[in-house]
Formats: sequence, structure tokens, C-alpha cells
Amino acid sequence: MNELTAQPKVTYTPAKIELNNHEKIAELVKQAVEKYDGLVVTPETLSECKASRAELNKLIKALNQKRIDIHKEYEKPYNEFKKQIDGWTNELSVVVAQLKDGISVEEEKEQEERKAVVEQLIAEMSVNYHVPAENIEIAKSWLNKGMFTKTMKPAKKLLEAVKGAFDVALHKKDAIETVRRYAHNMHVDAEPYVRPMLAPEWNGIASDVMALIDEDCEKREALAEADREQVEAQKEQLVKTSNGELVNQETGEHVQEIQQVTFTLEGTKEAIDKVAQAIIESGAQVTYKTSRKTILKGAE
Repeated sequence: MNELTAQPKVTYTPAKIELNNHEKIAELVKQAVEKYDGLVVTPETLSECKASRAELNKLIKALNQKRIDIHKEYEKPYNEFKKQIDGWTNELSVVVAQLKDGISVEEEKEQEERKAVVEQLIAEMSVNYHVPAENIEIAKSWLNKGMFTKTMKPAKKLLEAVKGAFDVALHKKDAIETVRRYAHNMHVDAEPYVRPMLAPEWNGIASDVMALIDEDCEKREALAEADREQVEAQKEQLVKTSNGELVNQETGEHVQEIQQVTFTLEGTKEAIDKVAQAIIESGAQVTYKTSRKTILKGAE
């Protein structure tokens, strides 16, 4: 459609503006400047100066008005030309907007088709990698037209990109399993350490997380040792009476030696209820407890 790409042909002749009495006006301005420049106004010359100011302002107004009049005439052909061009571009813009909407609809359809192909590819690869498909986040670049062949098959670039994502996911999966096992062996809750690893941006290594577990365990053991030392120091102040009671030698307070343990239970609601009832019936005092939460695990 060559007629749509043709450039508008415009004949433009720059307007020439001539000031016919240029020399007269220039001389008039020169004389006025020389006459009144630096003039000192006194009580005696006040009235004369006011009249002179009025004459000068009248000249300034006349000059500006002529400039404004010429400017309006000068712009008339341009404004008419602009009005014509704006009318055409507005008509064309309406059609462009319609085409844009139609193109957007079709591009969205193509995006959905490509997304379906990518989702199918992820589902197939998840079987081989033993990684859940939902663990793979579809990158925006994977839906680019260049990632597919003309027959809407995954191109090599897309296959490599998805494979790379699965490699990362598999590394993360193995790292999480390693950390869970290590935490179990260290008798600590794995969840606080695993939770940051589940974030999409995490790309660390298991050994770093395991080192953090070691550090926390050392701190925990140090606190436990400090508690034991404190208890032993307190025991040195105790004496046992003839009836077997413990009494603080300094305060005379009767002291009872009790045990404290913290653990996490997993089981059915009925099983946990039975344990809770048994604790109550035993006379043991619960000093701290968390709210129950429901979790889902594979059946054994």
C-alpha cells in the first residue's frame, strides 16, 4: 500500500516581513532613549516626566500591537495547515486504536497457546526430574515468540531454559531433604531452616544451612550448660531433712526438685487428646504450649 507510505507534498514559501519606515522608527526610539535615559525626576519636573512617560508607553504599545497584528496574519496559513493535518491524523488514530485492540486480543491468544505448550513441557519433564510441576515458575521470557518453532513446538532455547529451571529445582529439593535429615539427627525442628530455602530466590547450598544448625545447637548447648551450672550452684545451698525434704540453708525455703522437657508431638486429634488428658491426670504442670496446627503427610 504505497499510497499509505507517501510523504505529504507541501509548498511552503517563508513570509517576508518588511518595516517600511524602519529608519524613522529607529531614529525616534534613539532620540527618546537619549533624551530620557538617566533623567532625574524632581518636584519641578514631575508633571513633565509623567507626560513623557505616557508618550513613551503609547509608543511601546503601538509597536507591540503592530507586532501582534502581524503575528496573527503570519500564523494564519500555518494554523489552517495544522487544522487539516490534525483532522487527518485523528481519523487515522481511530483506525490505529481499533487495530491495536485487535492485535492485543490475538497476541493474548498466542501467549495463552505458548503458555499451554510450556505447561505441558514442564509436566512431562517433572516426571523425569521427580520435581512437582508447580515448583517451576514460568519465566516471562519463555513465552516469547522466539522460544518456539513455526509449528508451535518448543525451540532449543526454551528446552534449555526449562531444563535449567529443573536443575535448580532439583538442587533445591535435594538440599532441603539433606537439611531435614540433618536437623532430625541433631534433634532440632527443621522448619525454621527449610522455610527460607523454599523462597524462589534461594540458591544457596545445604552445607551453609547445616552450619547454621550447628551454630544454633552450640548456642543451645551453651545455654543448657549454663542452666546446669546454675542448678548445681543452687543445690550446694540445699540440705535434706530427716524426712527427705530439701531446704535452702540461707532462706529456709522448702524446695522441690522437678523435671522440665520440651517436645513436639504428631498424631491424630484423638491421640493428641489422650496425651493431653494423661498429662493433666499425672499432675504435671504445662508452663508453655503452642496452638495446634493441622499438617498433611503421606500415609504409611
